[in-house]
Amino acid sequence: MSGRVRLQARSLKDAMISYLRRHGAPPDHAEIIADVLLEAELRGKETHGLIRLEGIAARYSKDEMGEIKVVRRTGGHLLIDGGNNPGYVVAYLAAQRAIDIARREGSAIVGAMNTNHCGMLGYYADMIRKEDLIGIATCNCYPFTTPLGGTEPVFGTNPVAVGMPTAKEPPLLFDASLASLTIGRMLIQRERGEPLPEGLAYDGEGNPTTDPAEARAVIPFGGHKGYGLMLISQILTTALLGAPITPPRGRDYGILIMAINPEIFVPIDRFKEEVSKLIERVKSSRKADGVEEILIPGERSWRVRQRRLKEGVDVDERIARLLDIGI
Repeated sequence: MSGRVRLQARSLKDAMISYLRRHGAPPDHAEIIADVLLEAELRGKETHGLIRLEGIAARYSKDEMGEIKVVRRTGGHLLIDGGNNPGYVVAYLAAQRAIDIARREGSAIVGAMNTNHCGMLGYYADMIRKEDLIGIATCNCYPFTTPLGGTEPVFGTNPVAVGMPTAKEPPLLFDASLASLTIGRMLIQRERGEPLPEGLAYDGEGNPTTDPAEARAVIPFGGHKGYGLMLISQILTTALLGAPITPPRGRDYGILIMAINPEIFVPIDRFKEEVSKLIERVKSSRKADGVEEILIPGERSWRVRQRRLKEGVDVDERIARLLDIGI
């Protein structure tokens, strides 16, 4: 097993930018993608971090990409054709447009189609949160999740992310896949030679499996509740956007991003104070036996981020060599 090398965040990001540029990514694309991947690593979400880098870079040499453009505009709503560009770039631009519109109009809904994987979805909800707006996002990918009671993949892993501005740290950031296992987790387990938990995955013939190399479908999280949310997300990111309801692998994914300015109803400072009061109430509520602390969504990863910004990020030696970092 290869070892690990510790790198500071800035050095790691610069190395990723350089690697992506060497593989044909335009400078602005490389900057965005590297920042999204770095954020995933800083937050301890290795399933959406460096393990994705080689696949992203390969797209620039094998995929034909067109212009990213707005194809429909109605009031505070935009539909973006991603031109088969990486979802990281398309989602970033969609979030930027949502921020601009919500500041001006009070709310925004921005859809994007003709794109692919966008990485850690919470990155884009948090972009919006940092601008004192409420950020909401969902997206799909190629079929990998079964309906409840099925063994055949029909849905993507379809994460949902929500970012809320608060008066105090940590910020509130919910980011969760609606599948019982993410594709990134499967990649990590496969690379490490570790089995999957029982009862979550099926092979191509619909047989239960714990082998990440054989798994072709996983069940939704949360039984009928997760299944219902999965179905809704699939509709919002396909049928609503004019994208295929079952996209092929690596193409024609849909992304839906919303931004809400709290000041359409209340002053922003009041909103943030009330959110923080609720968080304090939650964290100070009675704890079950054996529970030391009640955390809010995103708090654990925020703490990891603060530590890694100071101490650095541990990177696999193979990835360090790939990035041409001296070790």
